[in-house]
Amino acid sequence: MTDSDDIITDFFNLCRLVIGDLIQETDETKLKNLMRDKWGGNEIYIRKKENESRAVQIRKEFNGRNRLELQQKYGISKGQFYRDIKGD
Repeated sequence: MTDSDDIITDFFNLCRLVIGDLIQETDETKLKNLMRDKWGGNEIYIRKKENESRAVQIRKEFNGRNRLELQQKYGISKGQFYRDIKGD
């Protein structure tokens, strides 16, 4: 794996683009280690930005009887449908 494949390194590179060098290198190292301790080895789901607008749209369109239709329309699973309805 290269550094470009590492989400934590990529995250801090993006932070630097937005906020510059406000985080000291020693603090960045500490934060990276904390993140690796907490999430290292796990698959992590990062919600796409458009999912929130999709969830809002699904809640508007849901009439209590059209779950399957909306699942097909938006290409989502039953579980994802209910997460969108619930707002998670």
